[in-house]
Amino acid sequence: SIVVGGSLNSASAAFSTIVGGTLNTASGACSFIGGGENNTVSTYNHNTIVGGCNNEITTPGNNSFIGGGANNSNSGYYNIIVGGISNSNSGNYSSIVGGTFNSNSGNYSSIGGGKYNKTTALYSLVVGGTLNTASAACTGILGGQCNYACEPESFIIGSNITSTAACTTFVNNLYITGSTTANAVMNLSTRSTTPSP
Repeated sequence: SIVVGGSLNSASAAFSTIVGGTLNTASGACSFIGGGENNTVSTYNHNTIVGGCNNEITTPGNNSFIGGGANNSNSGYYNIIVGGISNSNSGNYSSIVGGTFNSNSGNYSSIGGGKYNKTTALYSLVVGGTLNTASAACTGILGGQCNYACEPESFIIGSNITSTAACTTFVNNLYITGSTTANAVMNLSTRSTTPSP
């Protein structure tokens, strides 16, 4: 193990490295901390924290990555947190790009950003927004707020929507312009008002 610079840094595991910063701890084998303050790699092998402060990769994290930000926690296999604040990633093969207070516990799932978003199922996705939850397999929420994708393979565009059927896209309102081909089929529900062109 090696500590290149900084102050009060500790690299105690085999082949672990700390380049700089302060109060950083690398106690997992083959782990790397670039810098920042009070970052911790305390588990298994081949984990990386580039910088930021108060970020941690903990048991059973393995081959995981935190780019920066603050108070982010990674505890799964092959996970990525790029940045943001107070994001938690405990699924495996999953990612959180940024945002604040986002939580990912689904395997092969992703959160793009936003605030207080959550994924808990396989292959689920929340792109952004706030207070959105993808809790069924193969679901997606584009953004908005207070959405719940709780049926398999459902997708939500809008706000305050709960999916109620599998393999279905849910929107608040849908305005379509253009034309269809001769053999196309389009099924639309009625609405009380017609938007202006």
